[in-house]
Amino acid sequence: MPFLITLFFMISSLFAGVEKMTLKNLDLEYDSNYGQGTFDKFSIGIGMSPFLGAQEIFIFKRENSFDLSLGNVELEWIRPIQFVLDLKRLKTQNLNLEIQKTFHALNFNQLSFSSAKDAEYKFEEFSLRCEGDSVDENLLFKLQKDCLHRMELSIKEMEIPFELLKTIASQLPEVPAETDFPANDFYLSVGEGNIYSSLRVKLLIPTYLKFWGMTQIEDQGQTLAIRVGEIRYGNIPVTDLVMKILSSQVRHDRVKIDPPWIRIKIGLKNEAHP
Repeated sequence: MPFLITLFFMISSLFAGVEKMTLKNLDLEYDSNYGQGTFDKFSIGIGMSPFLGAQEIFIFKRENSFDLSLGNVELEWIRPIQFVLDLKRLKTQNLNLEIQKTFHALNFNQLSFSSAKDAEYKFEEFSLRCEGDSVDENLLFKLQKDCLHRMELSIKEMEIPFELLKTIASQLPEVPAETDFPANDFYLSVGEGNIYSSLRVKLLIPTYLKFWGMTQIEDQGQTLAIRVGEIRYGNIPVTDLVMKILSSQVRHDRVKIDPPWIRIKIGLKNEAHP
């Protein structure tokens, strides 16, 4: 689920020029280019005192940017990625974001949104944590390095379009082609670039879809590259099947599939690095 990994980078890109940030208990509803909500704490940088107690947040979308008001701080998010600009609706419950020198975290009780194509996504009990002590003037590059050093991501429940997984499931033994595809207990860990991921799916018999591989950043921070090692559905090897279906079905100018590699353009170029 590459967009879950890049979610952290997307949110953090708004504050690319700072070293530290804390946002606590954000409850937000965004619909039709306007958002409003509350948060309990917001601090940014080293010298700025945090806001404590309930504060209001307002969001207004312009053509290629967002105006944000957090307490008495006014911010402009210029040229976010197209995925963010295309959001129609977004709702968060108890979202917390922490960016520090040696660890970074994003967690929330619930987050739901719909994209420009009206696809509905919902996540519950989401927790992402990265650890590392890399040094880089560009915050986004530091996050990349630290998350590749060590990262853990878990999601208790989720509702997302599973057309691709349904196609894979229909080609596995004893799985009806029209089977619904509920899934939960998603887990992802990264250590020194090595990846392990599992997703509990409920077909005829609940089991896990598991993935092993490696990841790295390429093109001066513009590309997330994932090397697929092995994919199993329970004890059944499905690596070739999954890669074949991905190659035939995924059509996106930011995603390139060249087995065993999957490369995703995340567009976080570090201008300070040659």
